[in-house]
Amino acid sequence: MPADKMVHQQPDPPVDFDSLRALIKAKHTSFPKRLSQVARYLIDNPDETALGSVGSIAEAAQVTPSTVMRFAQLLGYDGFTALQEIFRRNIRAKLSLNDDATGWKSPERSSPSHPLSQTINACCNALSGLTNMVTTIEIDGAVEILSRARCVFIQGSRSTFPMTVALQQALTRKGIRCTLSMDLTGGDDVLALATNDDAVIFISRSADAERVFHALPLAAKGVPIIAIVDSSLSPYTDVASISFKLGRPDDTNFLMPTLAIALTEVLVKRLKQRHA
Repeated sequence: MPADKMVHQQPDPPVDFDSLRALIKAKHTSFPKRLSQVARYLIDNPDETALGSVGSIAEAAQVTPSTVMRFAQLLGYDGFTALQEIFRRNIRAKLSLNDDATGWKSPERSSPSHPLSQTINACCNALSGLTNMVTTIEIDGAVEILSRARCVFIQGSRSTFPMTVALQQALTRKGIRCTLSMDLTGGDDVLALATNDDAVIFISRSADAERVFHALPLAAKGVPIIAIVDSSLSPYTDVASISFKLGRPDDTNFLMPTLAIALTEVLVKRLKQRHA
């Protein structure tokens, strides 16, 4: 029996984007590998899904077009077009909310095709979307965890090193005891010292080999966990008390660090307000 047939079809397909996203997040761990790739791409790239074709989406998700169509049917839709309509409604709703917003424009002195303008535009667009990526409830929840922690363990990797160091330095300046734990420096042994009086922050990119197994014992011990990731389907979100999804897996390399450093400043300011 093919692996895809082992997943039961959803009897009632979601009728809005929030319900669809919740369903995919709840079920993605049970999907076969190829269907899981489709799930991850759709959730992390809703605008591209709304505007793309079956072929372009399949290519980006590194699967066949038939896998994309099979995924739509698995969720209970008649075909991909019905699934895509949910994403199109979502993008229309976002555009209507932004009709009155004033967009940032690059200076006339720099050509739009110049690398400087392209980089500035990318950063500004990413930062302007930060309010849609995080909520005040998530920020306040993270601040609560950090303010109570005896020690904050920050776990990163080579690709998240700038974010990891920036966060450690910012928290240290606020008088919060921090321990930097990197994959390349025996991080697992350091994390094993954390207790439920501490807190652990995992900063992970999908491009890295996600080693979520070292988070499971911490969650079992009741250690508060904050995850900073680039995908809603990152396995760290399943064990974290608070998760921040910043950017998308296929974003330019500097965009997630830009967003993470901005988030760090927000957390530090909220900590300062809390202790005032």
